[in-house]
Amino acid sequence: MVDESKKIEHVNTIEPIFEKMTNPVVNPNFVYDDDIDSNVEPKPFDRQQRPQSTRTNRSITSRSSVNNADGRIHCFDYHASKFFSYKDQGFEKALSLIHKILFPNQELSMDDRNQLMKRSWLLTDIDHWDMHREVIVTLMQNHILIVRYNFIRNRIIYTQSIRFDDIKSVVFGPYKYPPKSIMGEYIYGGCRIVHGEEPTFLERWNPFIQTGSHTFTSHHLAYNDKEKETTTYNCDEFIESLETALNTYRRDNNLPKLEFTEEQIVIPSYASLASVIFNQNFLGFNRDRNGVNW
Repeated sequence: MVDESKKIEHVNTIEPIFEKMTNPVVNPNFVYDDDIDSNVEPKPFDRQQRPQSTRTNRSITSRSSVNNADGRIHCFDYHASKFFSYKDQGFEKALSLIHKILFPNQELSMDDRNQLMKRSWLLTDIDHWDMHREVIVTLMQNHILIVRYNFIRNRIIYTQSIRFDDIKSVVFGPYKYPPKSIMGEYIYGGCRIVHGEEPTFLERWNPFIQTGSHTFTSHHLAYNDKEKETTTYNCDEFIESLETALNTYRRDNNLPKLEFTEEQIVIPSYASLASVIFNQNFLGFNRDRNGVNW
């Protein structure tokens, strides 16, 4: 018999697991078919089981929402049904697979795993080329886990960890382009987490480089009438939870509180035709494109 009280004493984050890996990025060509029971029929969608937001589209505190609430953004039911992260419990299945990959040799119950992976969201990541991709963002005990996931083939594309100790600043608010940009107007906002050095001028021209900051906004599904109060897709909820988790960690480690700053966030894009095509066609999202899926 395994002592339940001692099961997770030696596992409190994912770092020990990643340190043992020769490559912390999961092989995108390997499909973890054994980790998902595809024979299980998806449960019927139950609105009552969705975690309801306490803030909806407007904060109950003095903080304003980063979501656009004036109706200019809308995700109709037909549009929502095209996302594989939304179909057949795609997001829930992805979390189950991530659990099994992160803790492959641990006899952990779902409750144990939930203690380690505090909360998860499906958000949109905006890179330094202004390209939007859906990512799973999870708050762990001492870091943020970011997972780019293929919801069609059920596999992890890559993972990245942002340690709480490395976070230098968190800014939230509406997005905007620089004054001389011809990209138009951003009509929603999000947050930027700075955890490293800014890329040099030459590095900015590399679309594949990992920069020292991450910029998130709500997933498109947050703008569906049925989902606008669901925490899973809401960047407001992520910001509030991150502030609580990060400053709790800093307090426990005798570090000063990190103030979250509210201001406009500049997306440094001036005339990027590539990002316009990429974002307007949702190429960073797994969708059913009239029978062609990617």
